[in-house]
Amino acid sequence: MLVHGLLDNPAVFNALKRCLGDQRQPLLIPELPLRFGLTPVPEAAELLGGHIEAAFGLEQPVDLLGFSIGGVIARTWIQLLGGHRRTRRFISVGSPQQGTLTAQPWPGSTAAAFIRPST
Repeated sequence: MLVHGLLDNPAVFNALKRCLGDQRQPLLIPELPLRFGLTPVPEAAELLGGHIEAAFGLEQPVDLLGFSIGGVIARTWIQLLGGHRRTRRFISVGSPQQGTLTAQPWPGSTAAAFIRPST
């Protein structure tokens, strides 16, 4: 399963998908409606969980690769929504897991609020 970043969509993984070919089937790359950071990370994690459940059922183990905020969303699903029970591997690429100062200029963004570094 591949989870895209804030200003991305599933197409960001096209090159990786071509490289993987049929080695990783089924490969789920859901489009999450992040709305430029207006969708709260926990809400996006719930949507991710719904995609996982629809594609893989309730118990099949999954591997996740999250890019940018997609890594934070995947980690939220794993840690807060029970995903740890079925996650086999989790890879986070370029994800602000400890927050990022670039989230400061967007005070109304619920996604940015979730990734602001604590002071």
